[in-house]
Formats: sequence, structure tokens, C-alpha cells
Amino acid sequence: MRFHPGLSLGLVLITLFVLPGCASVVQKASDQFAANLGSAVLDSDDPATVRDGLPAYLLLLDSLIVGQPDDRKNVSTLLAAAKLDGAYAGNFTGDDKARAQGMSKKAFDYARRATCAKDGALCAAIDGNVEVFSAIVKSDGNTELMYGLASAWAGYLQSHSDDWGAVADLPKVEALL
Repeated sequence: MRFHPGLSLGLVLITLFVLPGCASVVQKASDQFAANLGSAVLDSDDPATVRDGLPAYLLLLDSLIVGQPDDRKNVSTLLAAAKLDGAYAGNFTGDDKARAQGMSKKAFDYARRATCAKDGALCAAIDGNVEVFSAIVKSDGNTELMYGLASAWAGYLQSHSDDWGAVADLPKVEALL
């Protein structure tokens, strides 16, 4: 079977112009799914169902994040995953301190990645001194991002309360809040 050269060129052009549009649609759907999942979980009046069902969705959010390596396109999914991992770590890990620490670290890492993808100045200040960090927070207007970072960071500090290096960051969390 022989293809017409014009047909081949047409297929290549369609592929070049249509697939990026599909990727954008898929990314928006992923972001909306992550936001809706977060709302459904946090608004649920049945904690046992959330406890039993949420791990599968945490893995699903992880797969969405891995599937989109460009964090700039993934900010809302990163924040949703940070919120839900943090909520699970703080509410459903029981006496398993190592599990709580691991999940809260993952939540904080996701929130930090979202922050660095969206707000370079705030990202750069995270590891700096508290005065500079506080000044940047005061001049920043991205409350959703700052709240996501603050809640994940607070959960991390709670589960790592025996680590004085981590506890030293408490003033930064207070500045965010």
C-alpha cells in the first residue's frame, strides 16, 4: 500500500496541531479532578470511608504528577496532592509515626514544588532567614499557594516535632498563616 505524499504531510500537520490541544484538555481535566477530589474528601461526613478509600486516590494523584513532569503545568494537582497526603498523614496514620512522617514529608515536598513552580521569590526564600521570608510573604498575594504550603509545612512540623531543625521553621509557617 502506498500513501500519497500530501496525505502523509497532512497527517503530520494534524498531529502537530491537535495533540498539544489534547494535552491541554487532559491537563485541565486532571486539575479539575484533583480539586474536586480534594473537596469531596475534606467535606465528607464519613471519615471511615475516607480512611479506607483515600489511599487509592493518593496513588492516582501521584500518577498524575509523575505523568506531567513540568511542575509549572501541575501546580493545582501538586497542591491537591499535598493537601490530601497531609490530611491523611495527620488523621489516619494512627500510632505509625514513621508513616505519618513519610506522608507529611511527601505533602510538604509537593507543596514546595508547587510553590517553586508558581512563585520563584517565595521558593527562594523558603530556605532563607525568617525576616526575608516574612517580607516576601507580606508582599505576595497568592493566598491559595501560601495556604497550601503552610498547611503541608505545619503537618510536616507536627510529625517531625522531635527534629529541632524542622521546628526552627515554625516562624515561617506562622508568617504564611
